[in-house]
Amino acid sequence: MALADGRSGRLLVWQDHPEFAGHEMMFCQVLPGLLQRFEAVQVNFPSCNAGFAKALGRFDDPRLIRSPIPFTRISAELYRAPFRRAYRRFVDAAYDAFRPTVSLVLQGRIENAGAPLLTLARRPARLVSYLPMAHSCREISSFAAGTGAPDLLRRFYYRIPERFIVPSQAVAAQVMRAGGRKALVVENIAPSGVARGDKREARALLNFPQDQKLAVVLGRLKTRHKGLDRLLQMISAQRDSLQDWRFLLIGKGEGEADLKALVESSGLSDLVTFIPWLENPSAVYSAADLMLMPARYEGVPLVLLEAMAYGAPVLGSHIDVFTEYLPEASRFSFEGEDGLKAAMERTLSAEGAQAYAEACARHLPRLTQAASSDAFVAALCGA
Repeated sequence: MALADGRSGRLLVWQDHPEFAGHEMMFCQVLPGLLQRFEAVQVNFPSCNAGFAKALGRFDDPRLIRSPIPFTRISAELYRAPFRRAYRRFVDAAYDAFRPTVSLVLQGRIENAGAPLLTLARRPARLVSYLPMAHSCREISSFAAGTGAPDLLRRFYYRIPERFIVPSQAVAAQVMRAGGRKALVVENIAPSGVARGDKREARALLNFPQDQKLAVVLGRLKTRHKGLDRLLQMISAQRDSLQDWRFLLIGKGEGEADLKALVESSGLSDLVTFIPWLENPSAVYSAADLMLMPARYEGVPLVLLEAMAYGAPVLGSHIDVFTEYLPEASRFSFEGEDGLKAAMERTLSAEGAQAYAEACARHLPRLTQAASSDAFVAALCGA
């Protein structure tokens, strides 16, 4: 491989999702290391993705080429990608003009960037996918569980990259089950030098109640993905035992309207409050008694690593990535009609707090920008 001997090379990066989310944030965290390694890095991203443009605009480095593109992912991308001829011609032209040594595709899921993936696979540069999770359609959608057809097609796409870069061992195992040829782990980066502030001061700053226990869900309000429907169902079924708790859902997302309607129709407005996204998440971690993460599937959510860095207690679901990072006392099924209060109290008990502190001490020291940046370069360029 041309880069194994230490020569610089050129890196072509492709992303076509219109949103700027945690996956793109992590790429920007390792970008300084990539700029040190490659003689030029060209990042292609949709012109409508203002968040990505803003993040890339913070880099003052002549080796970084920002290249807005007029294309984004579309619905049914897995099926339609081979026929997106204009897009694929555009990718070919960008490749020919830049002549990369390595091509890197940022894929929130394997469905994203299908047209670039197919096009770049025909060219001589090494093709790498940076992928935050690789769950099957059966895991992600109950609608897709009836047939195996979507996962069979996805298996074809998983075979295309020479290798995947993923954020955890759990995701590496998902990739290999899905049909990938090689998966290298580069862990997400946790904040450094942070600590929880005074709870009363944080609650006063955020106008949160001082006299109630607060369980907080922070991030994108994606109903099935984040397990918010089953959380609300549990709160409804156990409302009598939860009168001393208040549940705050902080963020935005496509499920927001339906979740608010469910809270209203279930008569949960006295227990559940929706709050728009806050630009000061550090205050949230200080104000909360407990962070809830009832997701059905995840990559390695940045909220988890932020909560661990701040020392904010977490109760997550029994999924592979939470099993990798959280002790048993900090995990719960979020299924059925009882047990939520007991699970929250177990997490906050002396034993639960000790197990969580030990997990934080075990994981956080290695989740640094320097370590992940070096590992990312090695995953791109190594044998």
